[in-house]
Amino acid sequence: MDELEKLLSTFREQDPPTLAVWRLSDERIVKALKNFVLEKNTRDDKDYDKFYPRAEQLFRDLNGLLAQQERNCPNGYFGPTYNAADTLRKDEISVVFGGKYTATPNSITEKFVTKLVQDNPLVYTASRTELLPENLPNNVDTFLVNIFSDTSMVKGQMLNLLNTALDGWRAYNNANNTTTRLVVYFTLGFHKGDDPFTSNMCVASDFRDALLETFHDLQPNSWRVVFTGTDATRHSTYPDDVFEQGNKMLTIPSYKITKWNYIYAMSKLGQFFLVKSAVAQLLHLFDINELLVPIIAKIQKNVTNAAQMGDNSYEALVTNYIPTLESESISNRLLYIFLSPGKKKKKYRRDDMWSSLFQRRSKLLIDDLSSISKFIDDTFAKVPRLREHFMITNGISISYTTLHCKPWTMDAVKEENPRLHIVQQIIYRLKNAISTEYAAALHFPTNDTHVSGQKKELSLISVNTAEMSLDASETTAQMSLDTSDNMWC
Repeated sequence: MDELEKLLSTFREQDPPTLAVWRLSDERIVKALKNFVLEKNTRDDKDYDKFYPRAEQLFRDLNGLLAQQERNCPNGYFGPTYNAADTLRKDEISVVFGGKYTATPNSITEKFVTKLVQDNPLVYTASRTELLPENLPNNVDTFLVNIFSDTSMVKGQMLNLLNTALDGWRAYNNANNTTTRLVVYFTLGFHKGDDPFTSNMCVASDFRDALLETFHDLQPNSWRVVFTGTDATRHSTYPDDVFEQGNKMLTIPSYKITKWNYIYAMSKLGQFFLVKSAVAQLLHLFDINELLVPIIAKIQKNVTNAAQMGDNSYEALVTNYIPTLESESISNRLLYIFLSPGKKKKKYRRDDMWSSLFQRRSKLLIDDLSSISKFIDDTFAKVPRLREHFMITNGISISYTTLHCKPWTMDAVKEENPRLHIVQQIIYRLKNAISTEYAAALHFPTNDTHVSGQKKELSLISVNTAEMSLDASETTAQMSLDTSDNMWC
């Protein structure tokens, strides 16, 4: 317990202070963490199957406490988002890819699906979990979609759901002599597992194609697409947020593009552009779509290449990266290739020189992906019709979900004190953590929402800069693959 008290004290007194200071000012949150550590079971806590349910229960309890703290926040920081989520939406019919209804929602998608079921006259959901009709409310229709199937099957399953939803939407409007809006939520994204980043691109490509095939004859004001974003796609210089606690100003560190999340962020930006391309075509914004096509192709190529490079994918991308602008001298490019790791070159290699060049080229690569991120914002800012029909959620940084609970538990059972290990992971991330309920609420637009997902900074960049981003060397076999032949989408 002394270790926990020391950890709590460190974060309460941190300088500069972050949101963790406010989070740990709530004694209910502190008590939940302390009780979890105190209730240790020396034998069972070393068994993953027995320990995981206890860690999962802590996550459930903690999310409830975080949500209560957010709703009662005196400075109103979280208020507009919760107010928007609490607004009834009887004039909308929803389609969710993917998520499911459950009487005891825990995940982000489960929580906002539950909210939709309470508000909307009809809700259609796609999930990998098969649900029995007798366990669902009368206004819910669920479809089993296996997103790990081959692409033709996934697209077919999506088409089936969208066509069923369209039929139900039209029938409801006719029967009730009313007009409702069809809102399609796309929540599918992967960070772990077998080739998750290629999967991100492929499932978004299937969704784009299915959307174009089913929505082409709809009136523009009759539909909207909402995309679950992640702050991992914010550009690398995105500013930290500020939170006021009494007379103190606390920092909320911004999650953004770094070398640690680069491939994931690239795949999520690829998803954004793929779906944005569909929306632009449906709105007959063909000039916008023409700008997106080359960017999508380059992201697809690099995600495919990164998947083949495995654990060293980021280093390999940097090593093979060749900017198309005059941002690096020819001599530096040749020197970098000569000094890069390799069996024949290794004995000539100067580690300090290579490291310096690596850092320089790494910055170029991150700057290029950041320009892609800014380009999304710029098109939203310049094209109101686009942002009226396409919303990317803003503000989803870290929430305590099974995405974290499972790997943290796997690591924890190997530690001397598994419970303390779990609590340490939680406290370290309180600096910018949000509850799953708040993350779910972010899917509903507020009056001041900037739907592109980045509110603070707009910088109109040239199309040439966006189009050249992520260009990589094609001097090796791995880096000269044709995307259309090697991605299964």
